[in-house]
Amino acid sequence: MSEQKDEEKVSELVKLKAMEADVKLMCEALDKRESEFNKSIAAHDKAIVTFNKKVKLVSASDSFNRMVVLVDEIYTMYVAQHGDAGGLYDSIKLLLDSRSRYSAQPAKK
Repeated sequence: MSEQKDEEKVSELVKLKAMEADVKLMCEALDKRESEFNKSIAAHDKAIVTFNKKVKLVSASDSFNRMVVLVDEIYTMYVAQHGDAGGLYDSIKLLLDSRSRYSAQPAKK
């Protein structure tokens, strides 16, 4: 009877060792998948940063080009009205000052 119990214990220990080995293999596979997933997330984040930089550059470039066109139109209209560009700077400064004061006022309810 004692030998049978010893054999059962040995059998159970063998089963536990086999389960432990299976769990270790599963953990290693999971660690590998997690590492690959983290690498793909890092690559994705890097791609997003690169994309955002490109979009901002294009956006800044478009904004600058639009500003140049508007300044050219303002200059053309001012010179057509006054005959020369004298006083254009002061007029633009007054417009910008008025705009900043208007923007700084709290909205009326």
